[in-house]
Amino acid sequence: MSAFTFKTTEAGLKAILIGGPIALGMLIVLVVSMAWPELRAANDLLFAFAAGTALGLSVCAPIASAIVFRARLRRWLTQHGSVLQRCASVLMAFALGYLIASVRQQSSDVYVALSFLVLSLAVLTKIVFAIAWHAGDAGPAPGSGGTRPPPPGPRVPRPPGGRPPVLSAAAVAKLDEG
Repeated sequence: MSAFTFKTTEAGLKAILIGGPIALGMLIVLVVSMAWPELRAANDLLFAFAAGTALGLSVCAPIASAIVFRARLRRWLTQHGSVLQRCASVLMAFALGYLIASVRQQSSDVYVALSFLVLSLAVLTKIVFAIAWHAGDAGPAPGSGGTRPPPPGPRVPRPPGGRPPVLSAAAVAKLDEG
């Protein structure tokens, strides 16, 4: 499912809820200070940091909530998930179509911003669904390129030569008829 897995701990949730918004706020300050040199006053950079932190919190809070309430959310998604997934996919398709048409026509209006918002919310919804359906500490699914952890139980050592033992010839099975 994902290349990054972690155990749900209180420290991990704090890192998501605190570290994510702060990092995005600092990134926005860096972008604003490089893109608009005239906005390097302290109040402008503070506003950029606050806007980036608010944006980071609006993205990281649903992700942390999905991790905390995974079991409850999974039960709710069992009943309503397929409809929401379809609606999110259709909204993403329309939003992307409008964005592509706007780029092609070289025009921009309020609906472009609305389609960006719809696209972002639909992607965030899909991320929350993926977190809710993720199976906790289970390894990656077979065939996904990852390896599963070894099965429980004692490990069977190989012989000193490194080759597996040669099995005896197949015996003929006799069935008791009677």
